Amino acid sequence: MRLTTALDAAASLTGLTPPAARRHLESLVGLHMLARSGPNRYRLHDLLSLYAVERANLDENPDALQRARERLLSWYLRHTYAAYRATLPQGRSLPGVDEPAEETLDDALRWCERERLNLLDAVRAASEWGHHRFGWQLALAGMAFFERRSYWKAWVDSHLTWLRSARHVGDRLAEDWLLLSLGDAWRDRGDLGEALRCYADSLQAARDVGDLWTLGFALRGCGRVHEDRGNSPEATRYAQEALDTLSRMKEERSIGLALMSLGDAHHGAGYLDDALVSYGEAMKVFKRLDNRWSQGLVELHCGQTLLRAGDHPVAMSALTSAVALIGELDDRRHVALA
Repeated sequence: MRLTTALDAAASLTGLTPPAARRHLESLVGLHMLARSGPNRYRLHDLLSLYAVERANLDENPDALQRARERLLSWYLRHTYAAYRATLPQGRSLPGVDEPAEETLDDALRWCERERLNLLDAVRAASEWGHHRFGWQLALAGMAFFERRSYWKAWVDSHLTWLRSARHVGDRLAEDWLLLSLGDAWRDRGDLGEALRCYADSLQAARDVGDLWTLGFALRGCGRVHEDRGNSPEATRYAQEALDTLSRMKEERSIGLALMSLGDAHHGAGYLDDALVSYGEAMKVFKRLDNRWSQGLVELHCGQTLLRAGDHPVAMSALTSAVALIGELDDRRHVALA
C-alpha cells in the first residue's frame, strides 16, 4: 500500500475504532516513526514500511493478517463503490456488494482524488494477496472516477491487473465486464484496435455466461469503434443490434445509451434527420430518469449534428446547454468538447 494513508483506513486495517487508532498513530508520530501528512493522514518512511511488512509476515498470525487485509480492502471497496454510485447513479450494480449510503458527487470525487494512488495500490495488493473478488470489484468500482476525470492509464492498468486474475481463476463474468470496461478505456485513449479486440472478447465471454447487459454494451462498443473508423454501415448494424439486445432487458438507461449510439451512427452516415430523431428519443429517456450527465452528452451530440446541418443558432443553444449540464458534474473533457 502507499506510504500515506487515512486514519479511517488504518482503523479498518487494525480493527480499532478511529479514536483508538488515532492514539496509536499519534504515539508513533511522537516516536518519529510516522509523520502527519495532512488532516487525519499519516506518512510512513519507505524503509520503515519495508521493515514493517517484513516483521508482519514473520511475527503475525497468517489468519490475522488475512483478516486485516480483508478489512482494509472492504473499506476501500465500500468507499469506491459509493463514489461509483454517486458518479453513475443508474449504472450497473456490482454483484455481491451492499448498496452504499448516498453520497454527493463532489464529496465522492474529492475522496477518490485523495485516495487515487492508494486505490490503485489496493487493486494490485488484492491480486498479490489472492483476494480475487475484491480486486475486480475495486477495479470496476474505480472505473466511474477514472472515466469522469480521464485517468486512462489508471483505468487500463487496474483492469489489466484483474483481467489476468479473472482468467487465472476462470471467472468469466468478471472477465466479460472487465473486458467491456477496458474496451471503453482503450477507445477513449484512441487505440481503436485494442478497443475492438476487447469488445469482441467481451462479446464472447458474455455469450458464454448469458450476460445480456454486457452483451448489449459490447455490441454498442463495437459499433462505436466502427463509427470512429468511418465505417457507417457496420456502426449502424452494431448500434441497432445493441438497441435490440438492451431493449430485451427493459432497463431505460441502457436503452437511452443505445439510442444515442444509433444517433451517432446515423450522423456518421450523413442521415442527420434520423440522427436527431434518435437523439430526441434518447433525451426523453434521460429526462425521465433525471440523468443530467447523459442529457448533457445528448445535447453535445445534437449540437455537433446541427452544426453539420448548418443550423448554427440551434446548434449554439444545444452546445450551451451541454456545457451547463456537464459542467455541473465535473466532466472536464466533455465540457471542453462542448
